[in-house]
Amino acid sequence: LLGGGLGLATALAASPPGRALLARAASEALSRALRGQVTIGSVGGSFYGGPTIRDLEIRDDAGNPFASIPRAVADYRLENLLAGRIVLDRLILVEPRIEIVKWRSGRTNLEDILRLGEGEPGTGSPQLVEFRQVLIASGDITVRVPWNPPDTADTPQEVAVALAAQRAVPG
Repeated sequence: LLGGGLGLATALAASPPGRALLARAASEALSRALRGQVTIGSVGGSFYGGPTIRDLEIRDDAGNPFASIPRAVADYRLENLLAGRIVLDRLILVEPRIEIVKWRSGRTNLEDILRLGEGEPGTGSPQLVEFRQVLIASGDITVRVPWNPPDTADTPQEVAVALAAQRAVPG
């Protein structure tokens, strides 16, 4: 049964309509695994461990953009995916635009989308999500963190001075 499924996936990847069907199926599967919406423009390459995904878009559950990736190439072991583990041995992202937002709670949209650290104690292990080697080729990553002016900043000018001082801090 497994061999037949893999053979079907390989056959689908050989034709444009089949690749479109695989892209829709992969979008739906990723949307179920992640919190948010995932769309994939097209899928190519080898299903057995080196697919190329084009026009990958990931949005959080409120519809806010998290990642826009024109091209991604992943290397993985099929047995990990079949066991429900997201383990990518190598991930190449070409010209991605990624926006990581840290909420006032201390969590990030990345943690929310990947469902990291969720689940009640004693309910079993969380899903394994591991990216081992990530290469970003000519991309943009924006990290947004909350900031509040100090209580001593009473005027807009004092707030602007405090913000400028905070922005001057390395890191």
